[in-house]
Amino acid sequence: MTKNVGDTHDRLEAQQAGVYSRITGGIDVVNTPITAMPTWLRRRLVSALLVASLVALQIPLGDAAQMQQPRLMDHQRVNAWTTEDVKLHRVLHRPIHRPDAGSLPLSMTFEAFAGGPNPLSQTLNITNTGTGGMKWEVASSAPWLTLSPTSGRTRKEPDVVTVSVSTTGLSAGSYSAIITLRAQDLETRWAEQQVAVSLHIKSPAPTISLSNSSLAFASIYGSTPPGSQVVSIRNTGGGTMNWTTSSSAPWLTVAPPSGDTTTETDSLNVAVNTTGMGIGTYQAPIKIDAPGATNSPQEVMVTLAITAATSNVTLMWDALTTNADGTPLTDLAGYKVYLGTAPRTYTSSVDAGLATSMVLTNLAQGTTYYLAVTAYDTGKLESGYSNEVSKAFP
Repeated sequence: MTKNVGDTHDRLEAQQAGVYSRITGGIDVVNTPITAMPTWLRRRLVSALLVASLVALQIPLGDAAQMQQPRLMDHQRVNAWTTEDVKLHRVLHRPIHRPDAGSLPLSMTFEAFAGGPNPLSQTLNITNTGTGGMKWEVASSAPWLTLSPTSGRTRKEPDVVTVSVSTTGLSAGSYSAIITLRAQDLETRWAEQQVAVSLHIKSPAPTISLSNSSLAFASIYGSTPPGSQVVSIRNTGGGTMNWTTSSSAPWLTVAPPSGDTTTETDSLNVAVNTTGMGIGTYQAPIKIDAPGATNSPQEVMVTLAITAATSNVTLMWDALTTNADGTPLTDLAGYKVYLGTAPRTYTSSVDAGLATSMVLTNLAQGTTYYLAVTAYDTGKLESGYSNEVSKAFP
């Protein structure tokens, strides 16, 4: 069976007439000026053209190849159109272009430590890649995920939405949320896009906290070792901290050598053994290592000073009352005591004021000391040395 072009035209016009009749509510859209049409009808006419065009596209290719462009209206009627009718005709036959929000990323990821600062904010760029104006709004599905701004309007310029995360009150773990973008054209058509947001909160790593960064021990040569001292070790981070101690100095011991802590404080007893050590100053570090801690390893520097045994001596002298020429001494200001380890060779002095005795301390054993006294007046003039005395300490 063959179809002629006229039948095809009639069928197309009948289909179009049926479509227009259903959407116009019986109003004569050809003879009614557009200014007299209700707003809802003007919008429907645009949609009607789209439906009619789709109907035309359903014609078999063989028929479409033989047919001429279907006539929607005859020429006599077109000649009678008003200016508003022409505008409506152009609207009906104008291609429809709608705004497009473009493509957003499929996902966003944030990472943070429990109890730590919030992760850095990220951004979404909303761009209208279509034509015309576009209204948009975004919404978050989780209270810990905030968006700013949450709505806007754009034609071609990009709008930037700041995406922020708050970890306050969230424990370690993984969280998910959805950002929904709804874009609307001027005819109130909405389109949606979604972005999956992942938040990973990690348990904070352990952190070594020590009560001391250094210790000092003092000992007298040949005497018993000094008492032990304590260093406190604590985990100020998260999780459990397993720690160990070590030292390369044979005279230095730490107990216990290892342990673990979450929030409690552990104590390290540090002791020194001076057996067989000579006079001098010694230093060695204690190393505290905690795998996985943010600041591992840490050190405590230990200093040990071994000095010779000392003794004290009391030196007394007669008060000076006359000058060298025998005249009375009226301007005496004080005395100085001189000390050395060789006769008449003094390496230090001490001002005794107007006192006539002085106790000299911390004199090393096994040494002979030589002492002398001078006097000085108010003008800072100093006399010669007195007779010298010596004191030997075995």
